[in-house]
Amino acid sequence: MKRTTILVAAALATALAAGVLAGCGSQQTPAGSNSSAATSAATSAATSAPTAAPATDAAQDPLIAELQDALANQPAYQSVTATETTNANISAVEESADTSSEPVIVESKIVYKFDLSNGQLKTSFTTESDGINLQYFSEGDAVVFVSDGPIYSGTAEQFDMPHFAGLGALLDDEIGDLNTIIGCAASVTKEQIEDTTVYTLVLDPEKYMASDEILAMTAEAGNPVVQATVTIGFDTEGRVVSVSEFVEHAVTSGEVTIILSDFDSTVIDPMPAAEKTYEEMEADIAAKIRDLKDETGSSDAAKTQ
Repeated sequence: MKRTTILVAAALATALAAGVLAGCGSQQTPAGSNSSAATSAATSAATSAPTAAPATDAAQDPLIAELQDALANQPAYQSVTATETTNANISAVEESADTSSEPVIVESKIVYKFDLSNGQLKTSFTTESDGINLQYFSEGDAVVFVSDGPIYSGTAEQFDMPHFAGLGALLDDEIGDLNTIIGCAASVTKEQIEDTTVYTLVLDPEKYMASDEILAMTAEAGNPVVQATVTIGFDTEGRVVSVSEFVEHAVTSGEVTIILSDFDSTVIDPMPAAEKTYEEMEADIAAKIRDLKDETGSSDAAKTQ
């Protein structure tokens, strides 16, 4: 899963082009994903100095330099909670001269927790999908997955989710590299909302698509970026407390918002004991898929009789 909103735009645009989404309803997919290596949670987002941003039409705006300085000089913290909400939709697409598909709506809420206070990064992930609570816990490279069935154990590489590498990796995956995004800004504004200083970046669609492989692929599939806006909020201590990205494509649109809270007070529950391995989980999933195919086949056969 490359950034949630971008994945939705790319994957669903491709599916629409292939004609496989007709008649589908809403769905949620808190799946794992590849992510580039990033510094870990509490220290990375707070202390890593970002690299220089590419040139931009707004580069001479003093707010750009101010924002870059604010990102580079956040105070350090050891634990934090990140609450992510996403909302994406696929506009109705004409299937023939007389019919069109219904929009597909994708919504999700995920709560991530990061704790580096004991020297080894601990994380947790909690969400709900189709009425089932899903949880992941990690301590270093060890991961446990909890749902309504057995508790499975594996490695961070096996489960392949970006947040296992920390908050910085999560933000890069869900929103994108903020300095790269700043380099795509056509304009920037600043406002004070209660105790939060908010910078709003209106992006140049062409530069934005050129900066990201998946956005470029989405454009080639007939779903280019039409407009995009990113907001970054800082608290009175200078910490990033909110990041939001809205992207409108020709066919799809999506918004992801990540709110950071509980700095240095986030507590992660102990990792539960596993009952099965990752390999056994794969076997269980394969068995369920076979059962589903058998049920579908039996149902189709009954209809033809």
